[in-house]
Parts: sequence; structure tokens; C-alpha cells
Amino acid sequence: MNNSAPLLLPEVGAYLGQHCVRSHPVAQALYEHTQASVPFSQWLTTSEQVQFLALLIRMLSAKRIIEVGVYTGHATLVMADAMGSDGQLIACDKSDQWLKTGQPFWQEAGVAERIDVRIAPAEETLQALLDDGHADCMDMIFIDADKIHYPIYYELALSLLRSGGVMVLDNALWIGEHTYQQSSPAARALHAVNQQVTQDERVWSSCLPLASGLLLVCKQ
Repeated sequence: MNNSAPLLLPEVGAYLGQHCVRSHPVAQALYEHTQASVPFSQWLTTSEQVQFLALLIRMLSAKRIIEVGVYTGHATLVMADAMGSDGQLIACDKSDQWLKTGQPFWQEAGVAERIDVRIAPAEETLQALLDDGHADCMDMIFIDADKIHYPIYYELALSLLRSGGVMVLDNALWIGEHTYQQSSPAARALHAVNQQVTQDERVWSSCLPLASGLLLVCKQ
């Protein structure tokens, strides 16, 4: 989700977008369609972010992925493409209202069969996966959903990750707000999860200033 002021200088962001991104053509078409035709297009994961996610997936040889928060499925498409035909991506959202926009693009890109859509509150889906025996087996989890629940999503997702697996939480530097005590409930929740991760001896972590911040967490 790119619902923030950029953290990079405008000229640096422009250079990054123009010279350091190689977009998947169908993903780019979905991105442009969403921007032109779908409400809340600021929720889109940026092209720079999804390229980074795809690189992580390839570096990890990730085949078991969870996405929490799908919107129109721009990041979903890119991640499903990066993991290859033998992978599975579980795409979690509480509604399919916007997700339906992306499904024809998934079909066009040849990745629809790799995507398992779960429509329910994300904490219910994650808990159901744990109850079904999927603890400690996921290669990568990307979280870009309602910010208030990030601390809950973090704990559930960490239980699902394998040792050496990676979790990515978007909007870690929400709107560049530094005084979290005086900011929105969403920003305070993100500040709480940033502190939670930093103090968690079960993981290694780092935060990157791409768009509104990507918090990377590797399970020990």
C-alpha cells in the first residue's frame, strides 16, 4: 500500500522508478487499470516494492507464500509469477470486492491456478491454517492489510513461518509520522509492531524505506 508521502527525495524516487524497475507487463497493465478505474488506488503496492518482493521470493526459492491483504492483486500476480508453477500463494482478504478486478489479469499472466483465495478476516484464516497443521512451514508472508491488527497478524504469521522464512510488513514507516503518540490509531499500531519485532529474540529484522517502509523479519 502506498498511502503516504514518499520517504525518498522526489528525484531519487523518480530515478528509481525510471531506471531500476523492470515491471511484469500484465502486472503493469493491472497497476494502470487500478489507478485509472478502481477506488482507493493509493492502496496499490508500488512497482518498486513488488519487484523487491519478487527478488526475495527468488532468493528464498519460496514455494509456500501467504499474502494478507490483496486489494486488486497487483502484488499477488507478481509474487505468484516469481515463485514458479510449483508454488502456492494463499491470498487472504476480508472481501473480494476489489480482488475480482485482478483475477482476469491473473488468468492472462498464467498464474491464477497458483493462487488460493481465502475470503474471511485475516486472523481467522491464519488461525485456521495453524489449526490445519501448517505451523512452521511457510517460506514467506507479506502483510499489507488493516494496520490496527498488525500486532495480531505478526504473531500468527510468525507461527506459520519456517525457520529461515521471511515476513514482510508494509507501511512500517506509515506516512513518515515520527510522533506516534500523537498520530492515528493505525500509526500507533504500526509503531507497536515495529517495537514488538525489534524486541523479539525469535527473529532478525531490518526496515527499508521503500514507499512507506517495508519491515523485513527473518525467523531464526
